[in-house]
Amino acid sequence: MAILVKGQITITKGFDTWQKMVYEQDGKLEEHGIKFLFAGTERENPEQLHVVMMFPNCLLYTSPSPRD
Repeated sequence: MAILVKGQITITKGFDTWQKMVYEQDGKLEEHGIKFLFAGTERENPEQLHVVMMFPNCLLYTSPSPRD
């Protein structure tokens, strides 16, 4: 099982610059099991980037609450 995350950010240097940055980090993303499933900008507003990313399932550690 994995976690899917949808994000929306404003990019000011264009999609190609953003894409190059992501490709430069490809090794780190792969090392952590993170994958981009979708990335694209809006036709009417190319500064609005939408992404869908998949993160591997991970266990979260939470300390016991004082009530436990």
